[in-house]
Amino acid sequence: MTEFRINVLLLFLLLCSIVFINLKQDPHSSLRGTGEEKRIVKRLKQGKNSSLKDNLNIRILRKLEMRTKQEPRDLAVIGGSTSIEISEKMLDSVSIHNYSVFNPSIEDYEALYTMYLKTAPLCNHLIFDLSAFSFLEESGDLHSWIPLSSEYLAAQHFLGSYSILEEARVRMAQLSDLLSIPSFRKSVKQLRSKKPKHSGNLPMVTTIYADGSWNRMSVADSINRLRPNPLFTDIGFQPSSPIVDKKVRRLKVLLEHAIEHQQVWVVLSPFSPSLYAEVMGHNTGIIGFEKELHQFAQKHQIRILGSFNPKTLGLEEDDFMDPVHWYPWSKGKYFEAIHLSDSLRL
Repeated sequence: MTEFRINVLLLFLLLCSIVFINLKQDPHSSLRGTGEEKRIVKRLKQGKNSSLKDNLNIRILRKLEMRTKQEPRDLAVIGGSTSIEISEKMLDSVSIHNYSVFNPSIEDYEALYTMYLKTAPLCNHLIFDLSAFSFLEESGDLHSWIPLSSEYLAAQHFLGSYSILEEARVRMAQLSDLLSIPSFRKSVKQLRSKKPKHSGNLPMVTTIYADGSWNRMSVADSINRLRPNPLFTDIGFQPSSPIVDKKVRRLKVLLEHAIEHQQVWVVLSPFSPSLYAEVMGHNTGIIGFEKELHQFAQKHQIRILGSFNPKTLGLEEDDFMDPVHWYPWSKGKYFEAIHLSDSLRL
């Protein structure tokens, strides 16, 4: 029995050591960021663009950024990499706050919206840019929203979705990250290294603009095209992944709350023709999802722009930089055709 207790104690001490070192080193910059976030937010607050000198955690950046917003704009954008390049320039000088992040989950949408509500006075219009990616059974890095855990749990309260089980799930996700062996290996490597800490690979030379937009996707595309053998982009999901009804229901609750506060629009970001054709070869529910959104929008007077189907928008393969991102110039051309800028000024 004594030997068993000793083994349990040793295991407990080992787990505590892993948690402590991961907590102290923050190997993926999911707790405190890299420090780059504060420098950039300071410049954005002054209305200046900022070149990215080091990697950062974009969710921590958005959290810090929203705390500084004190004046409303014509438009606020909450979305993913498909909307991160929506800028004042793209919309003919419509004033914008772009709060998009990469690979957003439904948890991200709820957390970002929670933070947005605290930026009162609110913007005149709010756009949720949606990719079907966020509502699939598989959707990339499932725990990327952890830096916004507190904001996500706050959303669960005012959206009426809070439960002890959900909070337990969030806390377990946080603990799982702290107990991660790959993270621990990276933490130990950082302890041994004398080089400055970076979050992942060194960044591309990109610019974050004063309106919160970011040219990272275009720069990534340009770099990829310069390679002798361009890489196929990892789209983060299988084309056979089905739409999850629970995520769709949560989106509807979020939109119902948002329309109580202001005018809300939704943008559906299309897949490339080749990927959409592949998705259509499986029973994913994407057509039903889009139809359901249109019915919901008609009932609640929400304007829907775009479509998951590229043919609906008259888009060809050349309009896409990769299977899930249409070019900013192509998106800008579509916005111009529907006179979006004029509508946002009303």
